[in-house]
Amino acid sequence: MKEHGKLFNTAMVQAFLEGRKNQTRRVVDAHNSLVDGNGISKKRWEAAGFDLANATIDNGPSPAGNPGPYLKATCAEGTTHRIYSRVQPGDRIYVKEAHAFVPEPAYRRSTGIIQTINPDHDYEACVYRENFDRARSFPWRPSMFMPRWAARLVFDVVSVRLEKLKDMSDEDAQAEGFEGDENGDAFLHFWNLWDSVNGKGSWDANPPVWIYDLQPVGINNETVPSHG
Repeated sequence: MKEHGKLFNTAMVQAFLEGRKNQTRRVVDAHNSLVDGNGISKKRWEAAGFDLANATIDNGPSPAGNPGPYLKATCAEGTTHRIYSRVQPGDRIYVKEAHAFVPEPAYRRSTGIIQTINPDHDYEACVYRENFDRARSFPWRPSMFMPRWAARLVFDVVSVRLEKLKDMSDEDAQAEGFEGDENGDAFLHFWNLWDSVNGKGSWDANPPVWIYDLQPVGINNETVPSHG
């Protein structure tokens, strides 16, 4: 089993905490993919010039017997390659979110404040920006700097799928954590967020995406901060 830290914004952290999110999509790129079974740097990925727009999706297995799904794509040199997900069923994903480090006793008796203790330094604890309903404002650390020990949200990867972004359904959008409005259109809300996170026009580009179906590990209602 491998563990993979993934960045999530405030809205998606809240969706996890409320139990509304059990799926996430990531653009196929060097960070989350293997090429012909091997890792690849961002520089080499960009130099390869994979034609992802015209790549074909194969659910596997490959001719060599490797399980799918994988993306069959040609590169700028004209050779064809199989692109697999780094994340596999049975792996775990932990959520990297905005956070701060505080002395462990600081919120020990505070109702509704979740803190995770550093196992290597038991006087240090991590608190989380999302749902931190106190007046004090910390110099919150960006999600990307969260160490593994501080993660409060951890998920087993149940399955890994591959499809074009626009092939998602409204049910998928709900599994991504979006609630429908009076028109039941969770799909539109996901679309808007995707463009805001990945850049204007990124939805229309319709890239291939890895889809991770998730099952929470050790998460229950008692871990959700109280607003009472």
